[in-house]
Amino acid sequence: MVLPFIILHDFAKIGESDKKLMIDDVLSSRRQHLIRDSTAYKSNNPIEIDQTGLFSILYAKFTEKSEELFGKLDYKLENSDKCWAFCTNNEYWAFNPHVHDCTINSVYYLNVPKHNGNECGPIMFTDNPDSGKWEYYQPKNDDLIIFPGDLHHDPNFVPTKEWRISVNMEIRCKNKIKWSAYK
Repeated sequence: MVLPFIILHDFAKIGESDKKLMIDDVLSSRRQHLIRDSTAYKSNNPIEIDQTGLFSILYAKFTEKSEELFGKLDYKLENSDKCWAFCTNNEYWAFNPHVHDCTINSVYYLNVPKHNGNECGPIMFTDNPDSGKWEYYQPKNDDLIIFPGDLHHDPNFVPTKEWRISVNMEIRCKNKIKWSAYK
């Protein structure tokens, strides 16, 4: 099985001070989300982020790279530049295989913890969750993975107290993307 996903290492090339601001933005947004919704305590719902403006810059880099890969994009009216964070660790983790309602999906890894000296918490992909066949990838800090919105994916358990922070960014466009070139 060879699935269409693109892995870009050292994608954003953010400095340590900006990375700290982005992590603080995510964790602050997470705390505010929990205050507004006490039932969300053990859930892992996405958190809308961008108190610092740095995630808008990240999204702009994502669209620029997408146009470099796929050509000029014809964005749908419902396209949004919102970024959504997911914070997972050994206490807060609840995912199932899922897809997104978009043309181009991406996951940016802001913080990937280590366990026993190695990064932990791979993501897995399949085009058919019932097949039991998955492709795994272990992301590193500053990796961006780009893939079709209808490709099933599922982040795996993170066995640490440290947060794995991933950021979902999506593009809704009218273009027919030729994903076969990326298999």
